[in-house]
Amino acid sequence: MKQMIDGLLYDSEKAECIGEYYYADGWRSFYKTAKMRYFIEVSYDIIILSESEVMRVLGEADPDKYIELFGPVEEA
Repeated sequence: MKQMIDGLLYDSEKAECIGEYYYADGWRSFYKTAKMRYFIEVSYDIIILSESEVMRVLGEADPDKYIELFGPVEEA
């Protein structure tokens, strides 16, 4: 799926799928572009996510992927 948003092209076929996680009201595929922008596909729309939204979801759902993308975190 391709969509222009704010003058930028988001393309799920060129972006890296970083996983499928529960977000808002259902399971979504999360994508990362080469320029470190994040988005999900919802129906026939692309929804841009902030880095902090992605960090929150991954921190709760997939700590290993969080560390892979954002670096190590302090242990309790």
